[in-house]
Amino acid sequence: MTLEKEFISLTSDTTFKYLYKNNETRPWIDNIIKKKFGLDLSNYKLSDNESNTGNKKKDYRFDINLKKDDSYLIVEMNNDYYAFVLNKSYQYLYRLASSLYKEGEKYKDKSVKLIMFNNFKNRKIPDLKIANLKLRDKDNNLEREEIESYEIYLPNFKELCYHNVNKEDISLSLFICTSYNEMRSKTNNPDDLKIIEELERLSMDDDFIFDYHCDNDEKLTKLSMIDERLFQVARNMLQNNESIEKVISYTNLPVAEVERIKEELKQSNWRD
Repeated sequence: MTLEKEFISLTSDTTFKYLYKNNETRPWIDNIIKKKFGLDLSNYKLSDNESNTGNKKKDYRFDINLKKDDSYLIVEMNNDYYAFVLNKSYQYLYRLASSLYKEGEKYKDKSVKLIMFNNFKNRKIPDLKIANLKLRDKDNNLEREEIESYEIYLPNFKELCYHNVNKEDISLSLFICTSYNEMRSKTNNPDDLKIIEELERLSMDDDFIFDYHCDNDEKLTKLSMIDERLFQVARNMLQNNESIEKVISYTNLPVAEVERIKEELKQSNWRD
């Protein structure tokens, strides 16, 4: 009897960090970043910090922070969209940047960059696939090149036209697959197939599966807590007669949810 392999998603934070911290599979992700953004991470080393345990078995559950001389990189997998997910990543970027500079020290030769693999679409430009953002002083028309972010919006690589498509786009399309068969139907690239084989191997690794499920359960709990806070913000705004459009812009809740909350408040006021 053959045991059915559990599907391991590439967009899982645990999976992504495991693959990046594995010397055999990290080059696959580094190559995508290099081809999409021109960033060569081959000489960047995983940075020792308080979030890494030093336990090789568990390190794939902790942050990906890279360092080369005075250049630092943060690599993030954002599996689910919620209102504060990008703010959280950018706060991390700015906090790291500010910690590098002592009073009176020059910025020269120091840089901090954030690379995000987002498993959702850009809210303002739904068709956006990749972006490179820099801090800019609008008043003086100056850009700060030492602090940058790079974003990949994975859902927009799902439906590819396979005529003249580059292999990195095909690799990115694997992130939103839901089965190993679907993955194999998209690629015959040996590097991609190596990743698929590693995912299948991980699906039979009890230790990894335990952490994989713990991570997913933890995220669901956090999301439910965040959603409840957003619902309360929406209720408070609607009770203060703010428009539905303004509530949506503040909370990013779906229109239907905001309208439902507004109707509930109307019914509650009518009963009172």
